[in-house]
Amino acid sequence: GGELKAHYTLPEATGFDVHDLAPLPSGGLVMAVHRADGVGALAVLADGNLTIVLEASNVAHPQYSPSGHIVFARAAPNAGLWAVPFNAPGRTVTGEPFLIGRGTEPSLARDGTLVFLGAEHAMERRLAWFTMDGRVGDTIAPPQNWIEGVALAPDGKRLVASADDGL
Repeated sequence: GGELKAHYTLPEATGFDVHDLAPLPSGGLVMAVHRADGVGALAVLADGNLTIVLEASNVAHPQYSPSGHIVFARAAPNAGLWAVPFNAPGRTVTGEPFLIGRGTEPSLARDGTLVFLGAEHAMERRLAWFTMDGRVGDTIAPPQNWIEGVALAPDGKRLVASADDGL
């Protein structure tokens, strides 16, 4: 409840947008930054300031770990789950990123439990209708590397999905 209030507004001249915001224990948020020139980064938003803390291409889903790391996913060519040492009170990266293993979309519990998808981010999937009791129905499109979610039109007859070759 309550009135909507902007936490931060990106200046138009920055040429980038932010995705996958996650809270930090010391306040603020960690997020993935996508720039118009294709270069990515991890950033922290705290006290009204957005600060790039790690330059890294193809980053997504950063999460703070109580082990003192930011865990994040990267797409090709460096696909997998990665971690970088992070000082939460100082909101700074304190070491080099390292590969944890194969997977994507990490989620961390407060006790440090890590859950993730064990497959690469882009993998061949089939779009299909499902019945209300969970049975697979008719195929909508041939299998391909779907990379994002699906949005169904309100009329239930059309959808849009993002794949390697576009929408």
